[in-house]
Amino acid sequence: RRLGADGTLAGPERRLTTGSSEAYEADIAPLADGFVVGWYEKTGDGHVTPKLGAWSDDGAARWTKTLASGGRNTVARTCGTLLFAAWITDEAGDRAGIWGGWWTTGGDLLIAPRRLADAGRTTWNLNAAIDPEPSADRPRAWLAFDARAGTASEELFVVDVAMRTQRVLRLTPDDGVPSKYPYVAVACDPAALACLHLSD
Repeated sequence: RRLGADGTLAGPERRLTTGSSEAYEADIAPLADGFVVGWYEKTGDGHVTPKLGAWSDDGAARWTKTLASGGRNTVARTCGTLLFAAWITDEAGDRAGIWGGWWTTGGDLLIAPRRLADAGRTTWNLNAAIDPEPSADRPRAWLAFDARAGTASEELFVVDVAMRTQRVLRLTPDDGVPSKYPYVAVACDPAALACLHLSD
């Protein structure tokens, strides 16, 4: 539902999803005349599926997509007509992978989803930001997460996601002390990347 600038209720509650699967951990991103939501659905047998959709300001559905056959913790970010989404796919053992792709805000695929980085079964949160000055032919996003991926415990990682390539950086030392739940923001003039986190 909408809130006013002072936090007071400014509209009715609107149900966005239906069906027999449970919907979890919605992540919302604004559009000029609506909003995009990333979430994941869980069936009775525990199978999880990453989802993405767009709605108008009045709550009318525009489009929804299943992003992969399996995955969780979807994050969505918009900038102009660009839409970036990423999610976690659990793999064999204690492994997991971070996947992401690009769409237009109209729901058209721009760059096919691909595996961006190693993660782990204890990776529960993703955070992302789109370059404030991207273009449709040169989009760029930053994706932050924590993972036990070749490290003694959970450490912070960030992925610089370009159109066809990505670069994975570990931000915290492999010191055996868990670093968790990063938040990433990107600013320009001058360009800067900030990442905040909690550490046990």
